[in-house]
Amino acid sequence: MENQFFEKENFGDKLKSIRVEKGLTKIELAHLSGISNVQINRYEKNTAKPSDLIIKKLSRALEMPFEDLAGITLKAKFDFDDLECSLERLKKLPEYDLIIIKEVIDRFTGNKEVKSVTFK
Repeated sequence: MENQFFEKENFGDKLKSIRVEKGLTKIELAHLSGISNVQINRYEKNTAKPSDLIIKKLSRALEMPFEDLAGITLKAKFDFDDLECSLERLKKLPEYDLIIIKEVIDRFTGNKEVKSVTFK
């Protein structure tokens, strides 16, 4: 399902171009990103489509913004008033839901350590 806020360009060609421009081999990029060089090859040949998580790992390895690597163009501007409304709705959620949401935010913003939630 396409996100209503984003348009993705041809990812494989962009990934290869940036990797070569930065002087990296597929093996070096694999080592930096934690993604196999075989899978990177699939992305570059456009035979596989990366998830946002994979694009995030690759963008970190290539030291560039996620949006630039993903070829994302915002169709809408960020609305702080809408964010305020969302935060007000969050305050009404049960504590357990708030803990989960906080963990998601922490993971998304780079805090990889999950402290308050365990799944069985």
